[in-house]
Amino acid sequence: MIKRLNTVFFLILISTLLGAPLLAQEHEEAPRFNFDIGGGIGFPTSTTSNYVNSGANFVVGGGARMHSDLGFNVEYMWQNLPPKSSVIAATGAPGGNARQQSVTGNLLLHTPESHKFGGYAIGGIGWYHRSWELTAPTLAIGTTCLPSYSWWGVVCTNGLVSATQVLRSGSRDAFGWNIGGGLTYRLGDTHLKAYAEARVHFAYYSGINTRVIPLTFGLRW
Repeated sequence: MIKRLNTVFFLILISTLLGAPLLAQEHEEAPRFNFDIGGGIGFPTSTTSNYVNSGANFVVGGGARMHSDLGFNVEYMWQNLPPKSSVIAATGAPGGNARQQSVTGNLLLHTPESHKFGGYAIGGIGWYHRSWELTAPTLAIGTTCLPSYSWWGVVCTNGLVSATQVLRSGSRDAFGWNIGGGLTYRLGDTHLKAYAEARVHFAYYSGINTRVIPLTFGLRW
């Protein structure tokens, strides 16, 4: 499924970039500001997929157009990161959950406003925040470390837990980036468009980085 998603993502991005020469033609006055709202499902990739399953996502954003075909926006995204049962079991906890939130600044390059069907490329950088909760297991000093402990913020030294860890909850902040593309369909004679998008989000946390590809559907203005 992930391989298919990566293929879709690159096809969307390539088709959008190949359409860039059309950006100088057939312009229609575009709104001064842009907005978007959507939701879908995020697919963990790389190391992240060892620890979490696919989960729902939500995104909302807004910004301004710097040119008829070039815009800037700020987006908030919430991504559920449901831990795999084996990862939770390794801590001795009966249950747990995790999620990631982000605020990013992005550039958008899109086809002319007059097109019924269109496409866009989007990418930017921002702040990512991953948080989690477990049902209060305790790891004593000297407990043998498992690779999955890093996901819960446990600090190990020479393969052993270096301090008593009560794993109720925790969080980490990180810098990250995103890049992707989408397809749009203009609704009637308005500037409102339905969109489908695939984008890679990569956050550089200490211990374990988080990489997710959300597949999002929603509305853009």
